[in-house]
Amino acid sequence: MYISKIKIKNFRNFKSKEIEFNDGVNVIIGHNNAGKTNLIKALSLVINTDSYKRLDIDDFNKTIELNELQAEPPTISVSITIQKRQRRRA
Repeated sequence: MYISKIKIKNFRNFKSKEIEFNDGVNVIIGHNNAGKTNLIKALSLVINTDSYKRLDIDDFNKTIELNELQAEPPTISVSITIQKRQRRRA
């Protein structure tokens, strides 16, 4: 099994993002402050059962508009999709 997709909403610099992964090795590259570490932290929130999970005010996306905040309180959502690996033929 492998993580095939992550959906992140309102977490740090991700307002709404869906990232797909390939079966096998995936490399995360990007400029400084692009969100590489935030992506790993979002994954950790879901899959790391050993750590104490508490969100801080800085974990909320800062680009939420005032009218969105007035309509409903901000929420953070992180979900992953896990798929079964394809059998490789010899």
